[in-house]
Amino acid sequence: MLYYYNTHNDTQGFSMFKNSFRHKQREIFDWELSLPNQDKLHQSIWHTLRTEVFEKVNESSFRVLYPSHTGRPNSPINEIVTLLVIKELYDWSFRELEDQMYWNIGVLYACGLTIGESAVTIRTLTNFIQSLREYQDKAGTDLFDLEYKRLIMNQIESFKLNTRIARVDSTQIATNVVAYNRLQLVIESIKRLHRVIDESDQQYIYELCPDYIKYEADNYVGELKSEGVKAEFPVAGKCILTIIDHYQDKYADKPEWKMFLRIFREQFDLKKDDDDEPRISIKSSNDKSSSDVRAIDDPEATLRHKSGVNHLGYVGNIIETSDPEADLNLICDVDLRPNNESDGQMLHDAIDDLVSERLTALEEIHYDGGYGGPILDDKLAQYSINSVQTGIKGVKCDASMHLEYHDDTYYLTCTGKQRIACVRCRKGYKAVFERSICESCNSVASCPVKRLKKSGEFVYYLRDKEIPKRLRLSYINTIPENRRSLRSGIEATMRQFKCKTKAGKSRLRGLFRHKLWFTLLALAINIKRIYNYSIGVLPARKRGLFSRFLCAFMGLMSQYRRFQMVVWDYISTLRQQQPLLTKYDRYGAF
Repeated sequence: MLYYYNTHNDTQGFSMFKNSFRHKQREIFDWELSLPNQDKLHQSIWHTLRTEVFEKVNESSFRVLYPSHTGRPNSPINEIVTLLVIKELYDWSFRELEDQMYWNIGVLYACGLTIGESAVTIRTLTNFIQSLREYQDKAGTDLFDLEYKRLIMNQIESFKLNTRIARVDSTQIATNVVAYNRLQLVIESIKRLHRVIDESDQQYIYELCPDYIKYEADNYVGELKSEGVKAEFPVAGKCILTIIDHYQDKYADKPEWKMFLRIFREQFDLKKDDDDEPRISIKSSNDKSSSDVRAIDDPEATLRHKSGVNHLGYVGNIIETSDPEADLNLICDVDLRPNNESDGQMLHDAIDDLVSERLTALEEIHYDGGYGGPILDDKLAQYSINSVQTGIKGVKCDASMHLEYHDDTYYLTCTGKQRIACVRCRKGYKAVFERSICESCNSVASCPVKRLKKSGEFVYYLRDKEIPKRLRLSYINTIPENRRSLRSGIEATMRQFKCKTKAGKSRLRGLFRHKLWFTLLALAINIKRIYNYSIGVLPARKRGLFSRFLCAFMGLMSQYRRFQMVVWDYISTLRQQQPLLTKYDRYGAF
């Protein structure tokens, strides 16, 4: 048995952790050397996985997961990480991965193994994930996220990526649970507690509320009418209060008891009347929080109402490089949190680490309307990073003002192309525009410039707190046309994440598992991009002139057919001899 002397342990004991060196020393009769067409294997994505993940994983980063004690040494960490990345790259289940990891030559080559040989099993992978979670709960450190950042930093340096421009976007990820209504949630909490307590105590709860234990929560509530649901809440609240008074702290160490108490606090108000008797009432919907438990199986999932739809789960944030002239752009930062976290706050928290380690030359960042805000403006100004914000909702002003900062002076440019230097005043700045030009301007009615009654001057006042917002909204007008729509490219990246879900709903539960899945998927997407870059697959903007002409021609034909359809419908209506043409009749001539 191999032992690794743990010099970082205060007890100076022996650690069961060991690094993997077997792949660095090849055998004389290695199976890889006997394969025909070895050049095709070296030009496949399996070779990219081997060189960019398997050979570059720092196994020592996970040493803390294997403390000093007797037992078997760990399985190769680089093999575990590579298999997890392959699993997400091809969207395999653990069973599908198990079928591939023993006999698939590509998987074996990516993990540095021979046919039929593997020190890793499915239980090894799940135990590794469980160890990561336990360490994060104990120490508050996400080891896999740190390793991902180290890998992407090496990739940025290796491929000499231009990190001057970046873009960011977020997406909703629904958790794999059933969303209960409030009464179902209360009844289900009683049923879950009933399962884990002693048999004698189970009998007590059964006698207290037999229908809750006998029937499923959704079936029981489904039989009630709206008036019955309202009447059932006080009954369920009294049952919970009776159980709490009866058991006190007997089951305080059980997670089901903690969840039981949390749901009671979030769903009910407990007050005492004049006789010091407890009085239970259901909380109003206005007093509920988005962080309240909506599903017992995933209490970390939160509720968010966005675009007219309720989302129960998490929000993922993606930051990637966005050099318009580069053939390779990589995802450099991922984050996943409960979905009641704002987009601007997630980007704000990522900036310090991002600028100091990976995007050290960041000068410009592109995002949509959900990110802008004073908190983010101050953070970006701290690092002199310019913002390009697109997709802004609201009423568009016909006569907007554009603000620039140059040589310690603010300049305002109106729709009439007047560029005026701002002068400091008591509460901010002001710009005085030419009276003759303003009076003859066509946009004077909708212009925000005010005309003073006494002097007749046209003046625009700019307050200090409005300056960061104005600079953010105006910066897009100072950059070239080809950089104004860079943010839209990240929608394709978000699609690569969403296509691994079922209508936006993942197969996982819990914040940690979703964050690990999100990070592994980002690493897999980067590997796919590096592979395409290595074999010469160019992005869409690098395609030939004929391909772009063909796409434009097909778009024009589509518009022409829509026009034909409108004309035929109009002619048919005028004749009033027959109903509107069918779809076959409209396109029959084509």
